[in-house]
Amino acid sequence: MNLYFLLEDSKSFFYVFPKWMKFILPQFSEISSLPKFCNNDKCFLIESGFGYPSIKNYFEQSLCTIIENNIPLNYFIVCWDTDARANDEIELDISDFKNIFSKYPSNFELKLLAINRCFETWLLGNRQTYLSSCTKEKMLPFVKFYNVGKYDPEKMYAPINNSVSNYHYKYLQEMLRNSYTKKNYSKGRPLAVSTKEYYEELYSRINDTDDLNTFRIFIEFLKNVNCQ
Repeated sequence: MNLYFLLEDSKSFFYVFPKWMKFILPQFSEISSLPKFCNNDKCFLIESGFGYPSIKNYFEQSLCTIIENNIPLNYFIVCWDTDARANDEIELDISDFKNIFSKYPSNFELKLLAINRCFETWLLGNRQTYLSSCTKEKMLPFVKFYNVGKYDPEKMYAPINNSVSNYHYKYLQEMLRNSYTKKNYSKGRPLAVSTKEYYEELYSRINDTDDLNTFRIFIEFLKNVNCQ
């Protein structure tokens, strides 16, 4: 069982996900390049599509490379952020990926995951971090706008004149900075959210609630892979 992940993200998710994989699929090993799949089993490779919409071009390039070189693969997984895009735009993206995939004969499966908003949206689902932050003065504007401890972070947009992804990023920064752990977070240094404890808090939320649906879909897919 070999897994290839293509992420829109080239920073935070790209850095954090390999560390999470140690908790989610501990029997899988990370490799550094496509040819290394040929001599291994239960491996995964994570590469970046370097943003949207360039991920679509990178997707086709990677697909061609895998097929031309007979790379032994079971799943090709693509993850990208939806930000504030409407459902019809997201469906168009899905169709684009499927149409590209259909042009090439392959013996592996394609899995598409449009992350609702962005990776930081998932990270806002840590209720313990939120609760230890929410009474701090610098957090109050965020808390008043939307309570991510009580309501689903994937349903939060942003105040007027703010981009959704940037607002979720700023919210998370303040949440972590004002929590009892007092951790700094940036896209280039997301170590605070890479821990097993942080992941387990997110996992407990999808077990306890209907929140973070795209995170749930992603984790359930990985858990299912583990049973194959």
